[in-house]
Amino acid sequence: MKNLFKPLIAFAVVATTFTACMDKGDDIDYEGQALAEERRFDSVLNSQRNAIQAYVAAEFTNPVTDTTSINLPRLGKKVTRGMYYEILSAPSNNTYEYKYSGSGFVVPTVKLKYSVSTLSKTVVQSDATGGTYTLNYNNAAFSFVWLYSFYPYSISYNGNQVKIDQLGGLTKDGLKTGSKFRVISPSIWTETNASSSTIPANQPLVYEFEVISIE
Repeated sequence: MKNLFKPLIAFAVVATTFTACMDKGDDIDYEGQALAEERRFDSVLNSQRNAIQAYVAAEFTNPVTDTTSINLPRLGKKVTRGMYYEILSAPSNNTYEYKYSGSGFVVPTVKLKYSVSTLSKTVVQSDATGGTYTLNYNNAAFSFVWLYSFYPYSISYNGNQVKIDQLGGLTKDGLKTGSKFRVISPSIWTETNASSSTIPANQPLVYEFEVISIE
């Protein structure tokens, strides 16, 4: 089994944490740090937008724009995640259900093929034969792109809609057996905390997933 998703702190959570810490009365400029993080976030999206849109126009057949909204309160604006995706093949088996247990998301085990490439089509990571992965985002070295690609936009639990990483997945139902899926993402969502990762920093990346089975 291979684990995915080493702990990363989502931008929205970081901003909330900075705000909460400001009430402690220490000398650290949490507000300044939060403002700097918002500026960095916004700058990355702006600097990579044209290249991503050009790639989508040239390489995607039926692109879908991710419209998930992220609030940047210190900059007085809202932005989207900057991601585009394309469903290359619908699931051949739609029976798997993503679930939330109250203590967290129920983690699926997936057999899949995947590749990660730069906009120049250089493959930087792949599994062409089909490995088995435990999609536990608390314990591995893959990025938020995996999280947003696999999990559905929201999951119903006790009358509420629960979203993975507070922002939610890209699609209504998430990836299932037979799904073939391609997504392009700005680097804000592609970087990992794994020291051995082959994922390059500060570059938009294209991910392709082919789900052989999920349970």
